[in-house]
Amino acid sequence: MISAPSDVTLTCRATTDPSEADNLHIQWRRNGDVINPARGSRYVISDDGSQLSIRQSRVTDTATYTCRAENGVDFDTVEIPVTVRGPIISATAALCTEYM
Repeated sequence: MISAPSDVTLTCRATTDPSEADNLHIQWRRNGDVINPARGSRYVISDDGSQLSIRQSRVTDTATYTCRAENGVDFDTVEIPVTVRGPIISATAALCTEYM
């Protein structure tokens, strides 16, 4: 479990036959939807695709993230459940009583 607003990094380690290494491609999904981070997005994918970072996580980032590695011949997937809980908020109430 992750506490908001922490940064989260998920790592996908994929290997393939040396002859297929140039064809290795990694794709990240959130609840089945492909993640295509836009500029300035809180989602960042490393250049080689092996890491997905979520900056300043929120409760709404709770999801199942999937790493899908393919080489043009075969593919494999790994699901990573991520649960983000809200920041802990503490409140102290002060009772003021005035005597006459």
